[in-house]
Amino acid sequence: MSPPCQPYTRRNTSSKRDLSDPRTAALINLINILKELDPLPRTVLLENVVGFEESQSYKLWTDALISRGYTVESIVLSPTAFGTPQ
Repeated sequence: MSPPCQPYTRRNTSSKRDLSDPRTAALINLINILKELDPLPRTVLLENVVGFEESQSYKLWTDALISRGYTVESIVLSPTAFGTPQ
């Protein structure tokens, strides 16, 4: 899954960042679904931009995962490390 990156990107200097940006609604909806989902998926993968890991949305996301028994691991990857342009 990849929620919109605009609320979290370093290039966003507006007041609509993180949870104040309406584009986070899809991720918040997924968090709410995860709290009630049964059976749970074995693995969940989420992709976003550098900066997401410092957001309130990320905290809500990881708290929801941990509360359902998942182990959370965050990894920062660059497409250039794989020979792929951005």
